[in-house]
Amino acid sequence: MKLNIRVSRKAGSQSLTKQITTQLGNLIDTGALAVHSVIPSERTLADAVGVARNVVRHSYEYLLQSGHIERDGARGRRVKAKRRATAASSKAQAALGAKNKTNRGKSAQAKSASGKQKAPRRASRATAKKRA
Repeated sequence: MKLNIRVSRKAGSQSLTKQITTQLGNLIDTGALAVHSVIPSERTLADAVGVARNVVRHSYEYLLQSGHIERDGARGRRVKAKRRATAASSKAQAALGAKNKTNRGKSAQAKSASGKQKAPRRASRATAKKRA
């Protein structure tokens, strides 16, 4: 099966994961990928597109969450039958968008926001006697 998926590595473009997720979702929604057809393995698609395997893995996870595909045990992943509700798709897209936003410096802010440092532990009485 030949999938026509292309990614852009230009600065300012969407993440590779989002690009692959969007393109696969469109192929499924338009019927280019038939219902119950097996989609390529992570390794096969990653090699074909020229990205790391974990990029494809995350794309497949988003498509699983949105209800586009389903796991079929050792047989791989298949295109799922038509979805009834579109809420799952919008939730997955929102999660993908939220994950791709940069959160630099947030952990440092969170650490300084607490403003508390742990007090050093006091030695037990037995240890204090030994030291004396």
